[in-house]
Amino acid sequence: MKSVSTTRPTGQTLYAFPEGSSLADWVTKRVQLVEQAAPNTGYYIADLDESVASLWRLFVGASQPSSWSQAIEYFQINTGPLDSGSGAFVVTINVTSDSVPVRGAIITVKLSSVTVAHVITNTVGVAAVALNAGNYTVTIVATGFSSIVDSALTVSEDATFTRSLTSSPLDPPSAPDTCRVRLQASRGAINEQVRVVITTSSVGRDQDLAFLNVSFDGQTDEDGLLLVDLPWSSSAGVGQYRFRLIDLVTGKTLHDRTCTVPDEANANYEDLV
Repeated sequence: MKSVSTTRPTGQTLYAFPEGSSLADWVTKRVQLVEQAAPNTGYYIADLDESVASLWRLFVGASQPSSWSQAIEYFQINTGPLDSGSGAFVVTINVTSDSVPVRGAIITVKLSSVTVAHVITNTVGVAAVALNAGNYTVTIVATGFSSIVDSALTVSEDATFTRSLTSSPLDPPSAPDTCRVRLQASRGAINEQVRVVITTSSVGRDQDLAFLNVSFDGQTDEDGLLLVDLPWSSSAGVGQYRFRLIDLVTGKTLHDRTCTVPDEANANYEDLV
């Protein structure tokens, strides 16, 4: 079971429903998000079973939706574990930037459109996968660097490949304004390094399958700290974000929360522990 949460106007009836199920099973498969008591009114939580579905959509109201498009948000509760692949050859991937190793780069290897390996580089910028002979593509994402998407990788034997990333400091959207958000990740009293995915929507939570645009995909530091600049506004649809904290080893979502960064004064610290 994974705990999910969202911030909505107080007094709403909210249900999560598993992707891949029939809406005809609405009554038996829906899970209600419970609004918390004061002073946390407007904050809703639920426990969702990842064995039922990894993607759940959020609906307002108790009545069965007529279509999936009525969903206002979604919860991806299991992004998939790290997987070093399976094959006859050992393929080593070095990730660098100006000949300097890049630690914590997230590497996804695909054969056609199927993911066959998902790994993270170590302290010297290296990750190894096991692959059979074939033509693959590699996508590499790392904080502070431009992503490499679908780079060709041909495997016929044990081999070492190097991919070089270009430094690209985070440039938050210019409108309407930006603020610095401080995120501290910890489990119990222990600060923890985790992957952080922050998504947003340009049209607002009430008008779309919310939070599909990636604003940030990277990691906290070794002390669990992340400082990131995000746009803020009181206007509808701007400054509304979904934060996901993901375990680097298992790839599973540890914390999933949506919130609003309403103005500069109230967004200096967003506690997502």
